[in-house]
Amino acid sequence: MIHTIANRRTIMLVKGKADQTWEYIYRRAMLRALRRGFVRMNSPLVVNEDLQRAYEPIKSDLVNICQKAKAKHATDPDVALEIEKRHFPWIADNICRPFEMDQGECLVIAVEVGKSGLPKNSSVPEHKTTPR
Repeated sequence: MIHTIANRRTIMLVKGKADQTWEYIYRRAMLRALRRGFVRMNSPLVVNEDLQRAYEPIKSDLVNICQKAKAKHATDPDVALEIEKRHFPWIADNICRPFEMDQGECLVIAVEVGKSGLPKNSSVPEHKTTPR
């Protein structure tokens, strides 16, 4: 029984560290996308028109993913992981390569494109507060 409790604590600790790491990577990708001019800070981020058009073939599914995430109170980094699971091969071929973007930037922008299709009073929580 003691080993089981210790194992659960270890798993929770590792999961917490993994979540923190992913949130850091996501924030870093967001800053890179801002710096390179792919998005503009306007709370929420505003994706440039060329990228809005490029994401159009999968926009309805991105919106759907964001709607489901909102119902679960998921954060933007959580949504990015879901988008990565469903669409990354397409995003890599149609967004990352032609626009010379890295994976993180593409996912940050995919989340913003999905959120842009939500009703105005509705959004996905941007970040959860993680104890440091």
